[in-house]
Amino acid sequence: MPPPTPQQAPPPAGAGLSRQVIPDWVPRPPYEAPLLTWHGEEPGLQVLSYTSGPGTVPALLATPETTGTGDGPLPAVLLLHGGGGRSFPEWARTWADRGYAALALDLSGEPQAGGGGAFGVRLTDENIFDAVAGGVAGTWLPRAVRACVDAVTLLTGLDGVDPGRIGVAGISWGGYLAALHASADPRVRCAAVVYAAGLLREHGHWVPRLRAMPPGDAAVWERELDLTRHAGRIAVPTLWVTGTEDPCFPLEAFASTLDLLPSAPDIRIVPGLEHSHPAGWGIAETPAFLDAVLRGRPSLPALDGALIHQGVISARLRGEITIESCALHHTTGRESRDWQVVPAHRDDRTVSAHLPENATAAFLSAVDSRGLTATSGVSRGGEAVPW
Repeated sequence: MPPPTPQQAPPPAGAGLSRQVIPDWVPRPPYEAPLLTWHGEEPGLQVLSYTSGPGTVPALLATPETTGTGDGPLPAVLLLHGGGGRSFPEWARTWADRGYAALALDLSGEPQAGGGGAFGVRLTDENIFDAVAGGVAGTWLPRAVRACVDAVTLLTGLDGVDPGRIGVAGISWGGYLAALHASADPRVRCAAVVYAAGLLREHGHWVPRLRAMPPGDAAVWERELDLTRHAGRIAVPTLWVTGTEDPCFPLEAFASTLDLLPSAPDIRIVPGLEHSHPAGWGIAETPAFLDAVLRGRPSLPALDGALIHQGVISARLRGEITIESCALHHTTGRESRDWQVVPAHRDDRTVSAHLPENATAAFLSAVDSRGLTATSGVSRGGEAVPW
């Protein structure tokens, strides 16, 4: 098969939006140390709260029972839940078992069991969207970004935590928040974003709400808070995870948001992935990604530079990871999609496959010897993608 030559990709949806002036609500250094209060212990956890802006943030901290491994101070991960979520104890303990100091924030706005009070803004659609009428800074997303920035300041001051090895992982609105936080806080070394995307006025669950808002309020929300306005400032390694049929942040929005990143992300698109917290934190590539960035472990497999030439889609394998299998995922549907999977061809460091003429969306995948999977960017309607 002859090597493909690049097909010129059109400007991605949202192009030109991501490198706007940093909004006033984004916290800037120097960062003031929050006041930390310890409230007690649960099995394998410490219950705490800390000050952030005009209120407090409840949280759970999990650390390995024994840290004398000879590795020095621990890497840390900030864990961010989505709608209907809390500071899940089992999520934090899982990361502690992997050798991390895990700080799980409770940004639900509901009182935390065991003490610590409640975050000052409830995580509701009204407080994410409609409340912009009263000022952007008081809505849930800016307040939550401030809480994340203060959480990193807290972590940098804890004994046994390496301040130079702090990452963030979030699910659904927590994934959206993780991306915003990574765009705003230079101390964050990497971010794992599960399900989230921008372009919410055009795609996904909240289109009716944004279109029903007064036009001026909707324009302010899009300008200040849509993820496409911030993606271009994410300068650290990122992993983006979603499902092929995510009901909240659809694949079109996911792909268009990734188009705006300044460097190639790691991508994991899971066929049929359920939108839930347990499904989100069960993705094996997330801890492997943080391990690679924060602990120097082997990197994830990655597929970069997806091109289309004469009906063939191809992508380059990044790094020297041993690949066991590769595949093409494609669909001919638009409103309702039935995804098909067929084997792809691997030639040295390139994965390729013939793209069906009627394909409306497609991506390549590669599985390494550890069972970890990488996916390429998504081709929509036969177009090439930036990565």
